[in-house]
Amino acid sequence: MKLLSIARFLLPACLFCLSFTSFAQTEVKIRGKVTDENDKPLTSVTVSLLKAADSSLIKVALTDASGVYEFTGSKDGQYLTSVSSIGFSTLY
Repeated sequence: MKLLSIARFLLPACLFCLSFTSFAQTEVKIRGKVTDENDKPLTSVTVSLLKAADSSLIKVALTDASGVYEFTGSKDGQYLTSVSSIGFSTLY
């Protein structure tokens, strides 16, 4: 009987805590396209996702044949992107 009353308290408490955990970890998708000065897509360009506060590296992606890159699974926040490729200057 005592075990049942403990379970009645723990289950709602655990569900309550899990709801805050899932709310706090909102994930975002960051997507963009890299083009040259003539608006032609650039392929295989390295795009780095950096934390805005200290420029620490979060993730790295390469552009596809359309010049598109995408970062998924990042937490909601402020970021910078760095774009670099051989023959081009690095841009932030």
